[in-house]
Amino acid sequence: MVGNIIAQALVACATASGGHLPLYLDLKVPAEVTSDLAIDFGTVTQGSLATRPLSVSNAGNVALWNVAGIANLNYTLSASAGFTAPPASFGDLAGGTANSHTITMNTATLGPKGGTITINSDAPDQPVRTVTVTGLVVSNNLPPTANAGPDFVVNDPDGSGAESVTLDGSASADRDGTITNYTWREGSTVLANGASPTVSVPLTLGSHTITLTVTDDDSAQAADTVIVRINGRPTADAGPDITLTDSDNSGSETATLDASASTDDNSINTYEWREGATVLANIAIANVPFSVGAHTVTLIVTDGDGLTHTDTLLVAVDPPSCPADWDLDDDVDSDDIVVFFADWESGNADFDGDDDTDSDDITAFFIAWEGGC
Repeated sequence: MVGNIIAQALVACATASGGHLPLYLDLKVPAEVTSDLAIDFGTVTQGSLATRPLSVSNAGNVALWNVAGIANLNYTLSASAGFTAPPASFGDLAGGTANSHTITMNTATLGPKGGTITINSDAPDQPVRTVTVTGLVVSNNLPPTANAGPDFVVNDPDGSGAESVTLDGSASADRDGTITNYTWREGSTVLANGASPTVSVPLTLGSHTITLTVTDDDSAQAADTVIVRINGRPTADAGPDITLTDSDNSGSETATLDASASTDDNSINTYEWREGATVLANIAIANVPFSVGAHTVTLIVTDGDGLTHTDTLLVAVDPPSCPADWDLDDDVDSDDIVVFFADWESGNADFDGDDDTDSDDITAFFIAWEGGC
């Protein structure tokens, strides 16, 4: 059992000592168990697979006793409620690689978890070794849904250049919790931030792309955008006042009404020229006849959102500088009488400007004619 060399040495020793056989002992020191003392599963979501490794090994001092001088370690594992460990028996040589065992935590229920893994071994110094296990099972959170509302247009009827608008994120939702914060941004600028889904903010003329970011009670986020356009009132420009002279003694002159200097932040849809309740024209540039006298003309412009603005100008039509020069040949003579009476007979010789061609016009004409103008 001891091999030929040791057996022959024993025979030789017994022969030399007169038959006394020496005592031979082959001893091994016991195994020593070592392992992790604690396992932390950390935070895991409900229903997920949660596993962590447990390292167990024979810690016998191989430098002092060498591998052959240390007994093998034999052990089993058992887990407390809520945790599982491999059920088999295990062994490990001193000085070898540690055994790694998979420990599992039950994630069916929410909340903190705690328990132990017990190592039962043949190591005489520590036959029972306890490993502490902990973890936290949290809800498998669903992200919220952000809803910044539909795009909309706000008019600026007072022409201030800005309007206060209401941003509404109340249609946002969280299926498995609550939304705790609403943040509204235009680019990198935060317009509003807080727990309320609706806020009022001032916006200038033009189009604004605004992003809503919602955060739920598990810190998950979602975003949506809304486009808000602040529509400015148009600006009507009827142009400068106009002064004309009745150059042909017709009692009227044609003036060019020009609204082309009118502006809008988008486009002007309609132009309307009025004198009192009378509509003179419906285009931006119009040629309109005006009788001798003063006329107050109002321009009304309307943009695509129905906003309007007005401006006025004065059109003055002066009579001829020499009204008796009826034929406009720069000479007051008998020809003017002939032309005047031709016009008078046709009803177009309202010389005194009373809107009626009658004998008073003849009297006024001859007074002027005799005066040479």
